[in-house]
Amino acid sequence: AALAMGLGVGLFLLVQEYAGGGQMARVEAVEGSLYRIHGAGADPLGAGTAISEGDEVRTAKGSHAFVRMTDGSLIEMGERAGFSLSAGRKGNTIRLARGRILVQAAKQRPRHLYVATTDCLVSVTGTIFSVNTGTKGSRVSVVEGEVRVEQKGRDSLLHPGDQVATHANVAAVPVAEEVSW
Repeated sequence: AALAMGLGVGLFLLVQEYAGGGQMARVEAVEGSLYRIHGAGADPLGAGTAISEGDEVRTAKGSHAFVRMTDGSLIEMGERAGFSLSAGRKGNTIRLARGRILVQAAKQRPRHLYVATTDCLVSVTGTIFSVNTGTKGSRVSVVEGEVRVEQKGRDSLLHPGDQVATHANVAAVPVAEEVSW
């Protein structure tokens, strides 16, 4: 019986790992407009709407949204920010395609919460930080806790008040200014 139960739990975890598509977050609040992007179209989202793994969500110009992940982490989206979510054995990943987000990560031990941009990977176990990405590169700023940033074979460990940019074209700004929106 114990062997059958162990196999059942293992199979369930394997299906969760590779099947995907499950609910990963819920919209808490929207100021302006938030959309789920699909192909050439977009559907408006309001407070209470579920966001599933792989859904691409994006705020409009002048808009702001709060998304609560099922792990308890809170994502605050600035205007014209866009991301999707994915789950894995090592933790959940926010795939930030554009714009700026402020993340209040819930405790993740032993797993991690990741933010992936085109040029860096941010990993945390519980903290408050900002990631801003655009065509010139990305900037990561830490408000509270500790954040690891991996980029092109270089690792940085950031603490409160620290900031790193992935390219020289991305100017440094005071952390307080980066998260004051």
